[in-house]
Amino acid sequence: YAEVEAVSGEGFTRGTHTAWRQRNGHYVFIGDEVYRNGPVEGAKDASSSRMYGTLQVIDVSDIEHPKSVAWYVPENGGVHNYWAVGDTLYMGAYDAGFHVFDISGELRGDLREQGREMASLNTADMNGNTKNAAFTWGVVVNPKDGLAYVNDFNNGLWVVRVNPKPQKVVP
Repeated sequence: YAEVEAVSGEGFTRGTHTAWRQRNGHYVFIGDEVYRNGPVEGAKDASSSRMYGTLQVIDVSDIEHPKSVAWYVPENGGVHNYWAVGDTLYMGAYDAGFHVFDISGELRGDLREQGREMASLNTADMNGNTKNAAFTWGVVVNPKDGLAYVNDFNNGLWVVRVNPKPQKVVP
């Protein structure tokens, strides 16, 4: 996380916040959460802070030899909590809002470059607790009706329906 150190100095906090094993057991999704070491110099309000982080995909098909195979780094945000239902991963990405990914097939490399991001929503709101600043913590999905309940620390609860992707991504 050289970018974090460059903007906030040494000693920033980082670590795995969430780990989710895919239903078939082939992949584990790990959310690395990274806090800055201080506010952005000269900035105020919500712009003085920002989260960082990476979603890592670990292949555990050989449990004694796990290997990192794919990743996703949100632009202008971090990684917090996520939820997987079938071939779909739903993520709360702090300042970067809410994101949805197709996780079908073999996962390799940058998930964004592969076109696996199905949807995103900036949960910032001018009437929010902190105006125009998303801070999406996570999501819970009801598999019966497909609704995603997205909680944003600054802007409350968002209820989102994500339409299925017309065709799966298979690298």
